[in-house]
Amino acid sequence: MTVNGTRSNNSYRVRSGDTLGEIAQRHNTTVDALVRANNLSDPNRILSGTQLTIPGATDGFERAPLRMSPASQSRTSPRNADGFDRGTPAGGRIAPTPRPPSERPAAPAVVAPVPLPLSQRPAAPVVNDSSATPTDFNDTSVIAPATDLPDVRTDTPWISQFDGSKVPDSGNLACFRAATVMAREAGVTVTDFENRIQVATSEGPDGITVNRQAAEQGRDYIDQQLSLGRPVVVGVDHRNNDGQNKDNRDGITDHFVVITGRGTDEQGRVFYTFHDPATRHPSKGADTNPDNRFFVDEQTGNLYRPGSREERYVTDRGFQVSMVRPNA
Repeated sequence: MTVNGTRSNNSYRVRSGDTLGEIAQRHNTTVDALVRANNLSDPNRILSGTQLTIPGATDGFERAPLRMSPASQSRTSPRNADGFDRGTPAGGRIAPTPRPPSERPAAPAVVAPVPLPLSQRPAAPVVNDSSATPTDFNDTSVIAPATDLPDVRTDTPWISQFDGSKVPDSGNLACFRAATVMAREAGVTVTDFENRIQVATSEGPDGITVNRQAAEQGRDYIDQQLSLGRPVVVGVDHRNNDGQNKDNRDGITDHFVVITGRGTDEQGRVFYTFHDPATRHPSKGADTNPDNRFFVDEQTGNLYRPGSREERYVTDRGFQVSMVRPNA
């Protein structure tokens, strides 16, 4: 159906106002071809209602070459305007040919995010609130292991208190939970607070006051458990009496570590190795770190780790054992 006439197959019925030139252009042919196909004597005079034959592929007449308007010529390259490209319609514009699914580019694969290992995660800020374990997350240095190994050593894995895959509610307040997880991995269960051996009775500006009898009882218990291949969780004090250890029930203990072995160093001193959970770095927190050792204070009978209480981070501070947590 057209505006000024009707077409059926290869014929066209002339309507009022039609000219032969318009009909030829509309049907992609020429005036001369229309005249020859319809034996017209005067191409300038065609009557309304006349049935014209439109020359085409089925009627034996040559179809006219493609015609382009000036506007389409200016927008189309010579290659696209020559009519030889497959899929090029009249006017020289290339009609897009849908590609079969087998030739279409594959959609980009959706890659699920993979959690970074703890050692590659961005360092978190140090939390210095009164109840947190001050920890240096930016310290990635590797500590050379001690060369003098303990004579007695348990098979206890080191676990960071910041390892959320193993420690419930991991973080700055999770040292005791991490210590109990390490003990459990070694096959022992830590008993509750009421069963503790309370070594420290009070805390002052220079450290804790030690109950010598409790200190000796605690050491005897630790020796006995180590000989059975069982680690022992102990609480330690590492801060002055500043009221910052209110979260622990004895009001003295600041932190918890796991004693894993016993030996004698080159100076003849008895030492006890321990795992410290207050870091993300195994070489810093594990008992292979030569700084992770308790010695016996001859004056009090208590265990201590030499060091200053003024150090910024807990893994670098001096420790004094404040309580021993027996196993079940």
